[in-house]
Amino acid sequence: MKRSKTLNLIGILGGFLLVVSIAYAGVLSYYGKIVGTVNIQPPIFYASSEGTYPKYKLLINAPPTSYNEISFYDGTNILFATSPLGITSFYSAIYTFTVKAKANATDYDMTLEFGVLHKNGRFEPICSAIVTINSTDYQIYQASCSAKGLDLSPDDSFAWRISGAYESVTYYVMPDGTTKVEVYKV
Repeated sequence: MKRSKTLNLIGILGGFLLVVSIAYAGVLSYYGKIVGTVNIQPPIFYASSEGTYPKYKLLINAPPTSYNEISFYDGTNILFATSPLGITSFYSAIYTFTVKAKANATDYDMTLEFGVLHKNGRFEPICSAIVTINSTDYQIYQASCSAKGLDLSPDDSFAWRISGAYESVTYYVMPDGTTKVEVYKV
């Protein structure tokens, strides 16, 4: 008799807990919705002197912690590249270049190209801009270009190619965190 009272009590408690948990689940499904907004910031690509001429790292959302001046001559270029992105598409965007640069002569053009670096090493430019280097001391130069959305392979990287336009000119770039590409979704 004592045993059946205990079993009855356990049954009643079990039933009560079942009813409470079902009711609680119903309340959660009605009131437990999470509502909010998320502000996703587009990436900023920072030039880094990590690497060896002519290919250096392009850091995503992290300015370099140390840096060295990079120089190149006309007829050559330098390339900053990310690691493989692991994505299959990228949105239409405006790319704003900021480069801290100088040259050993003034009033010479520097071409800034943003593009895709494929696994096979081929650079495919998606937009470009030109700045005129007008100082033998470091100055900040800015330019922008736009590009439509991209279809990518997960093995692709983003790359920033900088080249000169005149013979016998030495160009210098300082990848100290000010030399970067900012992306704005269109």
